[in-house]
Order: sequence, then structure tokens, then C-alpha cells
Amino acid sequence: MFFKSHFPHHIRKNYNYDFWAGILFGIYAGLILPFIFLVARRLGASPFQLALIASAPFYGNLISFYWAHKAQSGSKKSFVVCGSIISRSLLLFTLLINAPFPFSLVVFFSQFLSPMIDPAYVGVMSEVYPDSYRGKAMGYVRIGASLAIIASCFFGGKFLDLFGHRLIFPLGAMFGILSSLVFAGMDVSEKEPISVSKFEAKEILRIMRKDSDFSTFEIFYFIFGFGNLLFVPVFPIFLVDTLGISNFDAGKLSVVASIFGLIAVYFWGHIIDKKGARFSIPFAVAGLGFVPFLYFFAKDMHLLYAASIISGICFAGLDLLILNSMIEFSNKTLAPKYHAIHTTFMGIRGVVAPFLGIRLMHILGARMVFMLSFLSIIVSSILLIGFNIKNVNKIKMINQRVSDVA
Repeated sequence: MFFKSHFPHHIRKNYNYDFWAGILFGIYAGLILPFIFLVARRLGASPFQLALIASAPFYGNLISFYWAHKAQSGSKKSFVVCGSIISRSLLLFTLLINAPFPFSLVVFFSQFLSPMIDPAYVGVMSEVYPDSYRGKAMGYVRIGASLAIIASCFFGGKFLDLFGHRLIFPLGAMFGILSSLVFAGMDVSEKEPISVSKFEAKEILRIMRKDSDFSTFEIFYFIFGFGNLLFVPVFPIFLVDTLGISNFDAGKLSVVASIFGLIAVYFWGHIIDKKGARFSIPFAVAGLGFVPFLYFFAKDMHLLYAASIISGICFAGLDLLILNSMIEFSNKTLAPKYHAIHTTFMGIRGVVAPFLGIRLMHILGARMVFMLSFLSIIVSSILLIGFNIKNVNKIKMINQRVSDVA
């Protein structure tokens, strides 16, 4: 078993289930997720339908507090297992679908439900792994899942060209369901379910008013997130209609991004330890700006590979950077609430920006949307750098405090 000997005997069973669930999830994700937009477009999905698919998980993020409440008042493992099975089972219906509207609808609801398991999953991880082994165990599981994604992305694109989505997508969904069933084998000694009050929206405003630094950061980061999502529903139209790339070509782009992302995780962790997350975020943001910039000039696959390398490297670090930034802003004690606020803002921009991107594509063309995306992301990175310069002494003190706590 992958690094099993690195853990004490009493957590090896759970690690075993977690690791294999991660491998199966990687196969599911690699066979389906990189190809959803391209398959939808080839079926004839309209730009609006592509924007709807792009916004689906963000609608889910908007009600993340509700999912967190439901998970906290019941069995977290059951919530993860049942929620993921429901979400992934919907994709089995693609076996019967060969038209754009029902395909878009099925994918929308599958992606809308996928964020529901996140709060419960974090709770399960906190129960099954001791603090001293949790990060290592989750990291190894992520490595296994990433390797499975890389392999299934490569072969998935070729299989889609040969057999079509009506065979490959249901097959991928079955791997996803099997992953959930394997995860159910974990031994979770959960606390008694508790009754919790509903989250009050006014608490978001209270925290934002009280913490002006956090509010400023969220505004500047919102510009990046919004600009990035302008680009998301437009690029599959560009790839299919303008460049005419195959599913196999798209799979290779995903493989390249995954490989470089897998390598980059270690470097981002080192940078966070040395410089702090808030210091590092503007550079990841600026790097991601060059993804739409390269698409603006792309006339063949060459620049797309470069864009995939940048995307893999920068997105690999962004999740770590955001999570650690929330810890730094909140002084650790209010990190879940800070992260929930960040997720809520993510949902807001996610249900607006994709549709605006499609509208701008009709008015200005796809390449100009790429340029607007690039400019907004670069503006965000400049604002974030200026924010860090203004608060450099405060950031140093926060980093020292976080290091002392750790």
C-alpha cells in the first residue's frame, strides 16, 4: 500500500479505505470532469447552457451553510457517502442522453450537489486521523488520486473519441459510486449529533465590518475570481469551434496540468512555510492571468500546453493558499467562518460571471473575453501586492504567530 508503513497500525485501516476511495475517485474525475464542456459543445449545447454548467457548483456553494448545518446535526460519514452517491449517480443517465439540453441539465444538478459533501468530509477527516498524521495522510491520498486522474485523463480522451460519452461517462460514474462505497468502510468514531442553530447571514456583515483587512482582501480577490470565471464557459467553445481539437487532445492538456500541479504542491507548501499564504497569493493569481492571455494568441495546441502548465502549477497552490490565508486572517479560532464567507463570495461571482462571459463573447468575440479576463486578473494581483506592501509588518507578525501555534 502506498506509504502505508508511514502510519501507526491503528489508523492504517482507515487510510487503506481512504486511499482506495481516492484512487477510484481519481478515475471517475479523470474520465468525466475534463471533458464535460467539450462533450456538451459537441452535442450542440448553447453558450447559455455551457455557462449554466460552469455556474452549477457555485450555486451549491451559495447554500454551503445549509449543508454544513445538516452535516453537523447528523452522521458526517453517511452524509459524505449518500451525498456523493446521489451526485455521481445522476451521471449514469448520460447513457440515455444524446441531446444538449438534457445533458446540460443532468450535469448541472450533478455539479450543483457535489459541494454538499465538503463540510462533512472535513469533519470525517478530523475524526479518523490524529492531528500529527492528518496532513500527511490526506496528502498521500491526494497524490494517489492525482496519479489516477492523470492516467484516466489520458486514456479517457481517446476512449471518448472511440466510444462516445454514452459509454465513458456512465463508466466513470460507476467508479465514482464505487469510491463512495469504499469510503463507507471507514471506521468513524463520531460524536453524538447535535442540534445547531442556523447560520445567520448578518454574521457575514458583522465579521466583514469588524475585520477591514479581510474585507479588503476579499474585494481584491473577488476581482480575480470574477475575471477568471468570465473565461471558463468561453474556452470550450473556442477549443471546439475555432481550434477544432479532439477529446484526446483535451485529455492531454488535462494530463499536463495535473502532472505539473502534482509537482508544484510541494513547492507551494515550502513557500507558504517560508513566506506565508497572504504574501504568496498575488503571485499565484498573476500566474493564472496568463492562462487566458495565452488563449488570446493561441492558433494551435502549442500555447495551450503552456497555458495548461501554468494552470496546473498555480491552481495546485491556490487551495492551500486560500485555506492558510483564512487561518492567518482569523487567528485560527474563526477559520471555518472566514472560509465559509470566502466560499459564499465564490458562489456569488460563480452565478454571475459565466453568463456575463458568454454575453461578452457574443458582443466582442471569444479572444476579447480572454483579454478582459487577463486584464482583470492582473489588476487583482497588483491590488493584492499593494495590499501586502501596506500590511507587510502585520503579515510578518501573523506568520510568526501561526508558526508558533503550529
